[in-house]
Formats: sequence, structure tokens, C-alpha cells
Amino acid sequence: ATLLPADSHMGVAVEPPPGLLPPPGMPSHGSALHSSRRCKPCAWFHKASGCSNGNACKHCHLCPAGEIKARKKSRCDQMRLQK
Repeated sequence: ATLLPADSHMGVAVEPPPGLLPPPGMPSHGSALHSSRRCKPCAWFHKASGCSNGNACKHCHLCPAGEIKARKKSRCDQMRLQK
């Protein structure tokens, strides 16, 4: 089971039932939280090989290509400021 960011604070594992399509207008299940920035970007979607999970992917396919690196940099900058 995968912890989705929205529910990770409760420790509840949330996974869509097999075969369930993502919400309308969303390319993947993980993209549902994109507008609130609580999504987790898909590391494979922007690669040449693409995401093998397709619309069943639990990660966001709406985030831009450099989003994972940008969020990591932002977290590191925040940690640096807290010291």
C-alpha cells in the first residue's frame, strides 16, 4: 500500500481499487492532489521511457519536469534556514 501525502499525517494507507479510473481530467490517480501541491511528482513520467504505470500511477503526472529537484532544493533551503 502507498501512503498518499494527504493522509500520511494520519498514518492511513490509501490505495485506489484495481481498475478504478483516475478522477475526470486527471492523467493519474496521484495527480488528484496537484492543485493543493500535496501531490508527489512522478519520477518517470518525463523520462524518455515514460511511466509504466500509466493512469494507475499513484504519483502526479501534472507536475513539470524539474519539480522533484525543485522541491528537494526548497526542503534543503528550509532546513538550512532553520539552523
